[in-house]
Amino acid sequence: AIDNFFRTNQYVELDRLRQFYVADPMKYVASKMPNGLLLTKMVISRGQVDQLRDTLVAALSSKTWLDSIPLLPATIDPEDCALVLQAALQGDQAMVAEDRFIVSLELKERCWEVFVRDSETKALQVVTSVPQVDIQPQELVEPGAKQTKSKRKKKKDEDSKTPRSLATSSVKTPTEEEAVEILNADRDLMIMLEKDDLGESAEDCAFVEALIVVLYPDLSSIYSAAETQAREKISKEKAEKAKLFERQLAAVLPRIEIHLKAMEAVSDEGLRRMLDEHLIETYCSDARKISLQYFSGEIEVPPIEN
Repeated sequence: AIDNFFRTNQYVELDRLRQFYVADPMKYVASKMPNGLLLTKMVISRGQVDQLRDTLVAALSSKTWLDSIPLLPATIDPEDCALVLQAALQGDQAMVAEDRFIVSLELKERCWEVFVRDSETKALQVVTSVPQVDIQPQELVEPGAKQTKSKRKKKKDEDSKTPRSLATSSVKTPTEEEAVEILNADRDLMIMLEKDDLGESAEDCAFVEALIVVLYPDLSSIYSAAETQAREKISKEKAEKAKLFERQLAAVLPRIEIHLKAMEAVSDEGLRRMLDEHLIETYCSDARKISLQYFSGEIEVPPIEN
């Protein structure tokens, strides 16, 4: 009866052997079922393992995924399912999720790409959302203008009250539920995830949720790395803008200095006033414009390659 059940169903539970008064099920399997794969709670035929392997290889070749449960005995438990998958894979490179799903490495990488793009977008939003110092035009003093002692003291007092560092945000790793939504939002990816290689619905077997469980432990490193890269990029851009600002001012300030020296050599008050107005309308105006562009963040520099 036992042998007949095994030949018909391609498996038999060890508890069933005990029901037939088999004192040592493992010894019985070794002697009576040499073509069986002994698991923790059942023995399954090598033929069924080979059939599963053929299906797995096809799924991996098509760079998709496969739910192994429909291909295995209905009574198999997760631990035994994992052992069967290990035997069926025979060392092939693939990801196993929830002890039942086989995921091709190409599909896994495609999922990572979605999270990388999402992390880069969110990181850029975080690092560029830091409040900028608002420089008002009246704060830029014209060349030659003097501040009174009381004004300088007031400005110093205001500066002392200004915090030297601004609180920075950080990129938050999405929750598992949010991670599922991120994958679901990618239409092309969802076409790949919608059904497995045999047409099994991802929704019916909760495949995406199982996939996230495996991927989730490494998500924090992706979002952390994206934030680091974004901050480094912004820092480089700021440094380049500062250099450009210095170069632009360096081209204007010497002209202002020459103009001021020329004014000192002029004794005619009317001519001095005319030169002063010309200075303000030209070089001083240029310096003011350059400064406003820099402090408002409008100064443009060539894109920095990663």
